[in-house]
Amino acid sequence: MNNKPEILEISQKEILLKLKELEEVSCNLINKYPFRRFHQNIKAFFINLIIYQKISRYDKFFWPNGMLASSLENSYRITKDKSVLKSFTKYYDNWIRKGSTINHLDNIINGYSLIYLNQIKKENKYKETILKAVNYLYKHPVDSMGSLPYRVSSPHDIYIDSIGMICPFLCRYGAEFNDSNAIELAILQLENFYNNGFDINSHLPYHGYNIKENVKYGIIGWGRSIGWFLMGLIDSIEYIDRVNPKYSILVDMYRGIVNKTLQYQLSNGYFTWQIVALEGHIDTSATAMILFAIRKGVLIGILNEKFNTQIYSGILALIKSTQNGTVYDSSSECLGLGMYPQVYGYYPWGQASTTALMALYLNNKSIKD
Repeated sequence: MNNKPEILEISQKEILLKLKELEEVSCNLINKYPFRRFHQNIKAFFINLIIYQKISRYDKFFWPNGMLASSLENSYRITKDKSVLKSFTKYYDNWIRKGSTINHLDNIINGYSLIYLNQIKKENKYKETILKAVNYLYKHPVDSMGSLPYRVSSPHDIYIDSIGMICPFLCRYGAEFNDSNAIELAILQLENFYNNGFDINSHLPYHGYNIKENVKYGIIGWGRSIGWFLMGLIDSIEYIDRVNPKYSILVDMYRGIVNKTLQYQLSNGYFTWQIVALEGHIDTSATAMILFAIRKGVLIGILNEKFNTQIYSGILALIKSTQNGTVYDSSSECLGLGMYPQVYGYYPWGQASTTALMALYLNNKSIKD
């Protein structure tokens, strides 16, 4: 909560110890989440059936798990802990063993760090699954502007979440497998959402938009929506060649959103669940996602190192919300456009993004090294 005791300073060595605690919890979580009990499964079944008119699967390879996989990649780059590599290798092997099913765009986030695992292991099963994921996107329906709808059942509704779930994968895949079409598809998603899903006055994003109905959905400045977009943007820029004519446009876009967003960081380092609601509840997931994206911008050289001051402030805040490697004060799962339960606690998206940020803060060299 907002009244947590202040942590004034922490050393790099202490941050590394915190990272090891975070990665241990993340390793335990990735292959277990979701861990609903029987009555929770029944409840989830009827919520999805009544509210969303669909039957949901019990998906252990959904976007929260994909975020955890990416966080463990970042952590492994720093700690070189073989148990971390073992944990997310097990996760991907389980996904492939169960058919590497892709039900929605959400599952595509798994492809991002699977590319990294393929670089290490060089096994055909990983490459085949990566190709399966990119072909899923190539065949996916699009709206009139070429954007991929979040759900096929709502073919004109474009969600900001999908920017972070698919664009980094497309660009990393495109760079790794020399496929410019994948990179161009990602750039199209980014530009379309920026041009159609941002508020004209505040220059902050809505949760989604519908170009056919000419309407924008959800609230302006939902914390995780900004996190999704900034992460999707910078994780894509990292793999886009500087000679690409859209590179400088995307960099300017990124810098503008970063500068606007940081105006809403609280003096204690946190962002709130809706960043313009300065007296709203703090949100560790939004805080970590936003600052991860900013830290990566510093590391790849498109932001000045002066931004590390605000990143460091956020890290101190996140440590205040962490107990024995478990991150609290994260807002719960969004249930749909405009549906943001005011419930805060321990969730994998807060855990994953905090783990990734701590690792990236300790990374003092190029991400690609």
